[in-house]
Amino acid sequence: MEKGIPIAVRGALLYNRLIADHKQYDAIRDGAKVKFCYLREPNPFQSNVIAAPGGCPPDWAIDAMIDYQTQWEKAFLEPVKELVQHVGWTPEPVATLF
Repeated sequence: MEKGIPIAVRGALLYNRLIADHKQYDAIRDGAKVKFCYLREPNPFQSNVIAAPGGCPPDWAIDAMIDYQTQWEKAFLEPVKELVQHVGWTPEPVATLF
């Protein structure tokens, strides 16, 4: 996929492509709320992210492919860093001599 596409949109495009053959799942439409997660690569979907409106189908076994470290850093740590830097704090312990 192209660079510069927002992460949730890339994940939604992948989800829609994967469910095209499965009529029991609804496609993600414009303006729909989705949850996305980062995937470890390589994976069968050939993508580093997937999005779904309420969760992926259980037969996809997404749990085994989730990149928890990247998910933690991008979804929690980066936003926290932006908030605490204004106070002069750090979200991670820092060793100092003084």
